[in-house]
Amino acid sequence: ELHALSPSSSSSSSLSLSEGGDQGRSETMPSDEEVVASFVGSVATEGPAFMREFIEEGQLGLVLGDTVFVHGAVNETCAGAVPHEEAFVAGSTFPEVKGWIERLNQWKDRQLARFRSSPLFAYEADPLHPDLLVHRGDRTYEAIIDYNRAYGKDGAKIPTVISNWYLVDGHPQEPSPDVQTFLSSSGVRRVLSGHQPFGDSPLLMRTSGGVEIVTADTSYSHNALWIDPDAPRPDPSWTQDTRGAA
Repeated sequence: ELHALSPSSSSSSSLSLSEGGDQGRSETMPSDEEVVASFVGSVATEGPAFMREFIEEGQLGLVLGDTVFVHGAVNETCAGAVPHEEAFVAGSTFPEVKGWIERLNQWKDRQLARFRSSPLFAYEADPLHPDLLVHRGDRTYEAIIDYNRAYGKDGAKIPTVISNWYLVDGHPQEPSPDVQTFLSSSGVRRVLSGHQPFGDSPLLMRTSGGVEIVTADTSYSHNALWIDPDAPRPDPSWTQDTRGAA
């Protein structure tokens, strides 16, 4: 029974990995329940929880001097956009980079505070099956979960600095002139990101407006497997092998 799998459980209260287990299994091999407990404990809302604390310390973007750091990209999809609190729509747009990044990080902090105060779905009895519980609506921090996705439930691109990119079908594409002006008018000379690898070296791109783009992801996608290779993709450039093998 998984009584200890509450999000308020501390990751420090893990079970001994040498207790119990299937016959023939290594004594150090954790059970499925212990694996689940470690994941849940890593984001516990109280006490030590390394992943929750890591996310709380992290930032969606950082401006250092004339350089912006983001995971994915600053492009026409996301530049200046700060999401709404309740659902993922662009709630505000800011014309200056530093103020935009500050408000984006403040929004992230408010979303995490929502998670800590109410981490679970609200549940109610199913009207047709009273012995079953069904969740009611979205979680209060659903917006930041959506912010990690490239596409929303309606198929539209999400204005996120995490899952946008500068590569189209494996080839560099500079941001629009308006985005370049947005960056340069704020004193930004370069954007450093990761998210998508580009062959066996970082992508270095100087845009027509003089902004430098560096995409320095170091991984490869050659071994990525689609569950259904013939299924349609939200983006036609999503193919199984466009970025090389290590």
